[in-house]
Amino acid sequence: MGTYVIRSIQVTNAMDRKCYTKPMSVLSPDTHPKMEALQIKLWRQASPTRKMHMLAQLNRSAHILALAGLRSRYSNASEAELRRRLAGLLLGEELARKVYGEIPHAK
Repeated sequence: MGTYVIRSIQVTNAMDRKCYTKPMSVLSPDTHPKMEALQIKLWRQASPTRKMHMLAQLNRSAHILALAGLRSRYSNASEAELRRRLAGLLLGEELARKVYGEIPHAK
């Protein structure tokens, strides 16, 4: 599978005053460049409210995936233990321990 370049930017090297074309990074290597350009255009056109809604959905999806991973790793864990472990992932262990205490282990 090839790499696509949607846009490039001009970069000037201060040492030799030459101008180089540097490709911008691709967001998704498996997405056709035209579709990626359309996606970026739609993101830019979205209202602030719509962007916040999309961000909330992404956050929720990340929490669901993280909890699924924790359930897979700690199959005997209680919901309280899983929530505490999720807090450790999101906040870091030190802060999670200060806020929520030690991890309640499954019985």
